[in-house]
Amino acid sequence: MVGEQLVLVIHLEPGKTVTEELQQEIAARNNKLINYKRIHGVVVYGEDFPLTASLKIIRVALAERLGKLKREEAIQPV
Repeated sequence: MVGEQLVLVIHLEPGKTVTEELQQEIAARNNKLINYKRIHGVVVYGEDFPLTASLKIIRVALAERLGKLKREEAIQPV
């Protein structure tokens, strides 16, 4: 667990992009959180999240996919 950071992973609808308004909203909400719960960056994920039959996100599979991304390119600072 040493060196891990929390990131927000978002999947945008087709044709949508991260706007300045969205970035400001994320930053404002992030500043209201306790230090250990604050996110350090945002990852815009282009694929659908891996889901179970009951439509819950399979976190282990998502973490594996995110681990394959280049950290410097994928994570946008908050």
